Amino acid sequence: MSDIFVAIADPKRRQILEALAKKEQTAAELAKTIKETPAATTKHLGILKEAGLVKASRAKVAVYSSNPQGLKPLGVWVAKFAGAEITAELEVRAGELAEVAGEYINQGSSWLAKKLNPKSKAKNLDELLAELGRAAAEVKKTAEDEVNDKVQTAVIEVKARIKRK
Repeated sequence: MSDIFVAIADPKRRQILEALAKKEQTAAELAKTIKETPAATTKHLGILKEAGLVKASRAKVAVYSSNPQGLKPLGVWVAKFAGAEITAELEVRAGELAEVAGEYINQGSSWLAKKLNPKSKAKNLDELLAELGRAAAEVKKTAEDEVNDKVQTAVIEVKARIKRK
């Protein structure tokens, strides 16, 4: 990848890349485009070709074109830094969204608590869950008591039948 950095470090080579991105050209045409001597242009093209940034046709007079695949390693390298910045930005946004979501959850919890029990004082999800837990425990206790009462009544009835026989 260091070859890529060397290749794009020179402003004339960047001009060549920009020109070739628009259309294929011969070395002579590029020399005119970048206002450079043919010899210097050919030298620049050699460096760009060695770095994999340009391609040349195998015609009698070489026609040069850009090679976007040659820039891929540079893009990957740059993406590491852009990715870190994007990740940091996403973390900040995620934190902000979590706060907003928390507010909505608390509002929804308060609304649901009032629908379930008009006397509820729950103002957030934790308080609602605590109320629901207490209500569930009360329902369980009541159900257990009712089952125990019915079982005891059934046992008494069975014992009474057995004594009558």
